Amino acid sequence: MKTINEKDLASARQDSVSTSSCGDVASKWTCDICGQGPFRSELGLKQHKTRSHKSGASQTKASQGAHAGRAPTQEPVKLKNSIITLPNSESDRHSLDFILPDPGDELGLQCRQFSAYFCMMGYRLYKKESVREPQQDDAQQFEVLVRDKTHRLNWFSFKEQDKRTGLCCTHQINMYVENGQRNGLSPQKYLDKIFEFPKPSTTQREVVFVKVRWVAQSCTHVISQIGFGRGKLRIVGGRGLTKKFAIPPVGKEATMYVLTGYQIKTQLAFPWFMLWIICGEKPWMCPDADGQTSSSGIR
Repeated sequence: MKTINEKDLASARQDSVSTSSCGDVASKWTCDICGQGPFRSELGLKQHKTRSHKSGASQTKASQGAHAGRAPTQEPVKLKNSIITLPNSESDRHSLDFILPDPGDELGLQCRQFSAYFCMMGYRLYKKESVREPQQDDAQQFEVLVRDKTHRLNWFSFKEQDKRTGLCCTHQINMYVENGQRNGLSPQKYLDKIFEFPKPSTTQREVVFVKVRWVAQSCTHVISQIGFGRGKLRIVGGRGLTKKFAIPPVGKEATMYVLTGYQIKTQLAFPWFMLWIICGEKPWMCPDADGQTSSSGIR
């Protein structure tokens, strides 16, 4: 694990305005990775605010390995992975994690079968929230609560035994037991944290976790998983902050967002992800003009 100091950040910042040693990313991108299409070199948050929306393997172990700094076994290209962290408080780390529909990643490819925008991994907690003791029927209660919300949240279980039962609920229950029950949360309280996260009143929603795969042809990291919340930024895989990062195309758009390592921390925030990725498929989850959650609710 490497902690990025001010010198490293300065280097990443400089790279955001200079030409990459690999040349122009867009001109080198190969269409067999994510398809042909236009590129945007920055997120352009001000322009995105006016966008109108249209409706549009063991995943637990793979994601756990990424958070712990281990390369998941399904990584299609065997590389020596690096873990990069940026200074921040770890006393209250938490993150809501997502899979992007990257066809070059095993989980991304499975996600792509059900959504062209995103799939949710779950909410990760790293400290006790209360002194509540686990109850014998917690798992059963959580299954009852989450089953009818699986497709509304794109929270799928890709385990073989769940493919015949609506993509629920082995993975979802595992996430609750490991992150909610273990940390003193009831099934309802854990689910509430997921539903509360998109609200503008929720603080600490910066990017804290990114899993990438390195594409040598374009000298680019393709982001396959991303998490928002509070804590140090952990980047698993790839070649460091000085190389470009790309968000694979989502929905019907061919646009691929390409950004620098410095922009990962300074511009890639949850409100942008909510507006352009989540709301692209689920406009009923979008904030209204007054900044409040749509009257249709997210439940």
